[in-house]
Amino acid sequence: MAEKDKPTILYFVDFSVLYSNAEKMLAKISDVLRVFAENRDSVTVLWHQDPVMMKNLPVMKPQLWERYQELVRQFEADGIGIYDDTSAEDEEYFQKIRENYPGPAPTPGEQRAIERCSAFYGDGGYLANCFRNVGKPVMLQSADILSGNI
Repeated sequence: MAEKDKPTILYFVDFSVLYSNAEKMLAKISDVLRVFAENRDSVTVLWHQDPVMMKNLPVMKPQLWERYQELVRQFEADGIGIYDDTSAEDEEYFQKIRENYPGPAPTPGEQRAIERCSAFYGDGGYLANCFRNVGKPVMLQSADILSGNI
């Protein structure tokens, strides 16, 4: 399958979910990345960084941040997909996006991901709702379910 023909899945980990359930979520993220690695020939993964995570986790729980970053480094080193840590805020563009979404609006990077990705996988919330609102498939992850347990 040609690269351009592969579906692109946006993978999203929410700050509050990781923060409140660290050990289970680290295991879940590791499991998810393993499954994505096993299927890299049939799907492209865009792992979008939660902007709240980038600002808060290093300060609030630096050890958890380091363990999370180890997973990110492994994801990048193994060439599993694309890691997106953009959180640039172009205010004019951001304002236009806000007008089209009820509730929290996606950042410009998230808006590009919504436009370019085929589906969403990850923690529920506003970004999953944005995908659903434009008619794209959404599958929510659960820290209690690992691929070896199904």
